[in-house]
Amino acid sequence: AGPAMLPESVLQQVHQAIFDWDAQGVSILEIGHRTERFYQLIKQCQLHLRQLLEIPETHEVLFVPSGTTAHFAYMPQNLLGTYQKIDYVDTGYWSQKAIAQAKKYTQINIVASGKDASYLAIPDESSWQLSEKAAFVHYVDNETVDGVEFSWVPHSPYAPLVADMTSSLLSKPIDIAKFGAIYAGAQKNLGIAGISVVIMNKQLLSRSTEQLPD
Repeated sequence: AGPAMLPESVLQQVHQAIFDWDAQGVSILEIGHRTERFYQLIKQCQLHLRQLLEIPETHEVLFVPSGTTAHFAYMPQNLLGTYQKIDYVDTGYWSQKAIAQAKKYTQINIVASGKDASYLAIPDESSWQLSEKAAFVHYVDNETVDGVEFSWVPHSPYAPLVADMTSSLLSKPIDIAKFGAIYAGAQKNLGIAGISVVIMNKQLLSRSTEQLPD
């Protein structure tokens, strides 16, 4: 786990952009985020991510100013909707962080836990106790603290699948169509800390409400 190594050519581009980005005569750190040129940059980044991950048009790509842990609250806040429960797979440290946040907003069903194996193995999927009426099923794709990583995409027949892929996004092919939502902090494989990426099925966007808890 840790920041991915950037090629020297990329570092050189970043160095130049800090002083004069895209021949704009101003640093990329200073240009207005509402300017047309910066908007084009965001669209370009979205397009590149779509190409790399083969993201279908059914899913939206969002860049969010936050770290991964913020999404432990964002996901239940925005995707709970009228549901009364969320399913969580407990495979270690980051799963527990996500579960602790979600408990502030709704009932949690732990469908499986790696606790009995000291979080050194993922429970066999045949033993998972999924709810039939959960808002979504959440799991952490790569639990970096104890080194447990999924080698498959869990089957979720009743509810959309939501995954924290901070330590695995862009490290392997992913069938995006199988997921309701994927979120990832950029600092591991994508870029700098303080920025995260959300890839979400557009059908789930309607669940969000303006009446979010404080």
